[in-house]
Amino acid sequence: MTVVYVYPRLSEPAARQLMAEYAELSPASLRERASFRHPEAAPVAVGGPPVPEEVVAHLAAGIRELADSLGFPEPLNRAHIGDFDRPATALVHDRMAILPSDAASEEVWNFLSLVVLPDVSVWRWPARAEERLLGRPRNVLRRLWWRAEVVGVDLINCADGLGEDELVNIMERPTLAADRRLAQLIGDAIVKSPRVNVARSEVMRDLAKRMLRTQGAFCLDVLTEQDLTVVVQRAMRQSLVALGLPLDKSKPVVELPPPAPTHVPQHADAPPQFTVDRGVPTWAVVYVPGEAHGKASPANCRFRPDSPLATRYVTRYFESLIRTEAPVHLETLYQSFRRDWDVDPYVGNMPEALDRALRRSSIGGQRVSVGADGFVRVPGQSVDVVRVPYDEDPRPPHRVPPEEIRLAVQHLHDELPDATAELLAARLSALFGWPSEAEARRRMGETVGT
Repeated sequence: MTVVYVYPRLSEPAARQLMAEYAELSPASLRERASFRHPEAAPVAVGGPPVPEEVVAHLAAGIRELADSLGFPEPLNRAHIGDFDRPATALVHDRMAILPSDAASEEVWNFLSLVVLPDVSVWRWPARAEERLLGRPRNVLRRLWWRAEVVGVDLINCADGLGEDELVNIMERPTLAADRRLAQLIGDAIVKSPRVNVARSEVMRDLAKRMLRTQGAFCLDVLTEQDLTVVVQRAMRQSLVALGLPLDKSKPVVELPPPAPTHVPQHADAPPQFTVDRGVPTWAVVYVPGEAHGKASPANCRFRPDSPLATRYVTRYFESLIRTEAPVHLETLYQSFRRDWDVDPYVGNMPEALDRALRRSSIGGQRVSVGADGFVRVPGQSVDVVRVPYDEDPRPPHRVPPEEIRLAVQHLHDELPDATAELLAARLSALFGWPSEAEARRRMGETVGT
């Protein structure tokens, strides 16, 4: 029987104190500071045996040996990031022997990243962003363990293993990552996809979106392994056709029956005609965040993002997002920038650098504009559809453009002509996934009046 352990936990205040102490230290200096103990770290009292120090030492030795083979303490070349992440995924998952419920604790990863392996953590993520060093879902080690736990080491640490973009498309879509069978079948389909002159990440993005739409109409949890395999293979074939790629005709195809409309629960005073298809009104679409790939990918930029030499790369990046998301709030663009570039957009020279790139951005020959309300728009672009959340986090009220709110209120009023302002606000709040109806009333008042 395999023994699983609970690990020491380090509180966030203590972790932040270590980050402050490490701020000026190099990766080589941090190796000298590394330890297997901290006076404020201790495992939980129940749940399993505490991890022996030799298990932690074995993990740290393996990770450091891998880092050293890639040139530690010299900066890790972007081209070799996968050479670290893939084998590190296997090392972290195989050597930790951690209880899965313990692996859900941020404080465990605080301890591992900042006490046991601060040298490798900072070397792998030299920008030292909080989300990489603190034990959050994108933590330097936590993300690797959970990828292996959900998708499986065999689909990651192999010759044609899943890459960063492909893993993000699974792990950062909660409804896909929540079903381990589905996540592994999607990963297997991508790893075995035909080798063509189209980036495999493009196929992954298309397949992920098709599976999300399928989840909106069918309960995949109740399917057998065989039936779920056929559903994923069918979606994969559709993705290949949509991208103009060759099919493997040996794979079976299944035709699924059309879903019945889903009815939104009705307010006591509302007529029962407000229906949606797959959870989305017929006059709305699912909000799809912009994605940067190809020439717009941050991986192509060899310069510091706040350098004038990086402006054209950052401009391409913003254009790829704006093309999909406009009108889009500046905060949304900056949030994506922080995620994709692993750089805080609000420190140092970054605000000026990002403003410079935005002022140069154009779509279809039209230079984009930034309004006083904080929204980036393409001149002449009309808003004729309402975008609502699906499995992604909903946009906060102030990030939904007034054009969409006016259009949504118009549609809701057409369907519920006798509805009170309070009922319209409740429907608007539910539509955009806002927790507060008060915010919906405020936004209605700002955009369409009361």
